[in-house]
Amino acid sequence: TITAEDGDNLNGPHTGLGEVFTFTIVTPEELLAQLYDKELNLRKRFEQIRREVQAVRDDLELHLEQHRERVRLATESANPDQLPQRQDPIRRLTLAITASAERSLHAVGKTSSESRAVEVSFSEIRDEMVNNRVDSTLKLQRIDDRILRPLNAINETSYPDLHRQIGLFRLANTNNSDPTTAITNSIVSAESLLARMDTVLANMREREGFDEMIKALQDVYDRLKENRDATEQKQQQQLFDILGIGN
Repeated sequence: TITAEDGDNLNGPHTGLGEVFTFTIVTPEELLAQLYDKELNLRKRFEQIRREVQAVRDDLELHLEQHRERVRLATESANPDQLPQRQDPIRRLTLAITASAERSLHAVGKTSSESRAVEVSFSEIRDEMVNNRVDSTLKLQRIDDRILRPLNAINETSYPDLHRQIGLFRLANTNNSDPTTAITNSIVSAESLLARMDTVLANMREREGFDEMIKALQDVYDRLKENRDATEQKQQQQLFDILGIGN
């Protein structure tokens, strides 16, 4: 905080207190451990996002099969005698396929926003490393080249493409057109997005083993320090006992 005092010698001096900012001072090792915990939480969030995209892909494949079933029923319904008993299944399938398009669009929009938030959070981790001078060329290259850039490609390219393909799927339903091509292209786009996500997750997990090793070494160091302190204290006590004085 900042305190200011004026030069009023008659009625003063008057003082003013600025805004208070609180900082927690930690060692570089403690800061890196905190940043690792943040990264671990972000990785778990991204794993959940990936599961939701996988669910979209599976839903699209399911409803592609349902569309084919609808086409088969409609073809059989060309026979006037079979038309009444086919109409209700065709109507149910049409509603399910329409709902799939709407549901998929919503899910893609939701996970897209969450994926962009993960990218922003990783950028903040990078800035925190640089601002606190606990960065290194290898650490920054890992975040820049293997996490941030692939995440940016996912958010700027893969998600918009998937959203566009599913939009064409919905449009085909609205226009009562054949959505086969649109659904197929949506599945291909979703699989491409999932492949990119898997690459990013592999890069996120790459650090896990290294950080676990660092933590294990830190634990060993802490135990050795505790044993050394306990040994020194015991030696001092023995010396005091020999000299016949209290500690």
